[in-house]
Order: sequence, then structure tokens, then C-alpha cells
Amino acid sequence: MASRERLNNKIGDSLEQLMNHRQKFVKGIIAQGYSSTSIDVYSRATRHFCNEIKQRELLIDNLDVSTVDTLFEAVIAKASKTSRSLFKFCLGRFIEHLVDAGVMIPVNSGAKELTELERLCEEYQAYLRYQRGLSEATIQSCMGYMVRFMTFQFGET
Repeated sequence: MASRERLNNKIGDSLEQLMNHRQKFVKGIIAQGYSSTSIDVYSRATRHFCNEIKQRELLIDNLDVSTVDTLFEAVIAKASKTSRSLFKFCLGRFIEHLVDAGVMIPVNSGAKELTELERLCEEYQAYLRYQRGLSEATIQSCMGYMVRFMTFQFGET
């Protein structure tokens, strides 16, 4: 009985710590000037991620790569088809936040580290897709302009 109570206390403390980091993350998004729609999406994606951890009674100190991948996929599977790619992006940023805060160990998925330009391009595509509601063809056209502008302004990177 006492060991189960200690485990429940540990899980409760872990969830409280996770929720505090979630609040910091969302406040950071708000401070960056994101629209209320984007803030809502980030908030929902991170809430679903935290709920998955809570349902599985996991400790955030013990999250490994395979567990994070499983949680990530579970949240994405529950999202609507139209919001899955945005949820992936939001969760990726939240996981980066947790790693930067020292809460989780880095997840080495084998993907290369994005350059600042590549990250800016991803954010711009998400903006065009979800806030402006543009088609993929229009987004690709806009990306061509962006790459040419960035090359002109800052040179080849």
C-alpha cells in the first residue's frame, strides 16, 4: 500500500512538473505574438500529449525515445486529419522545449538538426497553410519567393 502511494505521489509530482512546463511553453508562444488560433492549437496539442502521459501513468524522468515516439503517434492518431501535420509541428516544438529545460533527454530520431532558414521555412509554410488557408501549389510558389528573397538578403547559407 505504501509503495503504491509513493508511486502515486511521484506520478502526481511528475505531472505537476510537466504541466508547469506546458504553461511556460504556451506563455512563450503567446509572448512571441502568435495568433489566438495558433495558441489554441499549441495548447490543445500539448494538452493531449500531457493527457497521454497521465493516462499511462508515466514519469517524465523515465521517458525514452520509444516511449516519446509512442506518445507522439498516439496524440497524432487522435487528431483530426486536417490538423495532424500542425500537431506534429507543435508537439515537436514542445518536446524541444522539454529537452531544453532539461526535463527529458534529447530524442535522437536520426533526423538532422534544422538550420535557422529551414526552421523559418517550416514555420512560414505552417502560417500559409493554417492561418492563411492557402493551397499547396500557392504555398510552393510563395516558398520560391521566400528562398529567393532570403538568398538575396543574406546570401547563400
